[in-house]
Amino acid sequence: MLEILISSTVLILALTALRFLLRGKINPRLQYALWLLAALRLLLPVSLVRSPVSVMNAVPDVPAAMQRLTAPENRRAPQTDNTQSPAQTASETETAPAKAQTQLTGSTILKLIWLTGAAAMALVVLAQNLRFLRRLRKIRQPFACMESPVSVWLASGLPSPCLVGLFRPEIYLTPEAAAEPDTRCFVLRHELAHFHAKDQLWSLLRLICQCLYWFDPIVWLAAMLSRRDCELACDEGALKRLGETERIPYGQTLLRLIPVARRPESPMLSATTMTAGKKELKDRITRIAENRRTVGLALLAVVAAAALVCAVTFTGAKKGSQ
Repeated sequence: MLEILISSTVLILALTALRFLLRGKINPRLQYALWLLAALRLLLPVSLVRSPVSVMNAVPDVPAAMQRLTAPENRRAPQTDNTQSPAQTASETETAPAKAQTQLTGSTILKLIWLTGAAAMALVVLAQNLRFLRRLRKIRQPFACMESPVSVWLASGLPSPCLVGLFRPEIYLTPEAAAEPDTRCFVLRHELAHFHAKDQLWSLLRLICQCLYWFDPIVWLAAMLSRRDCELACDEGALKRLGETERIPYGQTLLRLIPVARRPESPMLSATTMTAGKKELKDRITRIAENRRTVGLALLAVVAAAALVCAVTFTGAKKGSQ
């Protein structure tokens, strides 16, 4: 667990730095795809191979050090002082099993705390999503939409249109989004871009990581940034189907429809809502208007950086290096 926490922290911080350094210089879908590396590292229980370039080579062998400190006296290196009496040696030998038992109990307690927290977080996530689905079913009305391959519903009271459901996703439109044909077309393209990219399944993968690492703020940071990059990638996917001539009208529609959230969106919902903060909304509109394309040098830098980061975080420490 310690190795995964250290390597995943280095990986997430590197991806975050790369995200800001290359903002606007690479395709948003490539930027979003990089977060898959973080999910793989978090869900991979072991390192792939041992390597001299692994980040774990710079980390002291904490478990081995703890084992040496807590080892029974009769298993430690021989002492030069021979003044101990046979009675003292026998007493220390008798207390050795108790020390080992205490160490085992401490490790077991930490594992139970982690599993209990993960189970509790999973229940909270499940409860929030079920409550959201129950609310939608109470307020929704069928909406005829021949151009959509999935069911479309009209729901008043939602902050924004969204795609809901893991294995049978459905699109929910607000009255404002469904009022005009052009606006409805742009919104549907946006939500269908989520559908074609299987973003509902990527949301599930993100929630699994959040539940397993409920105690790690770095994982929650990665979840927040990946959600933002998901929307940027979705904008790019929608515009690819709409055509470049619709770029400005599409951006204007988002600016009119997306509500500025007063508080951060719940990170526990699997639905792909369109709410955003002021800074996030400004970034999305700017990216849509500028239409910057990935240049070869930036793509090369991304590939090289991703390969380097994977080499140091997906590998374990070389034997004898610690």
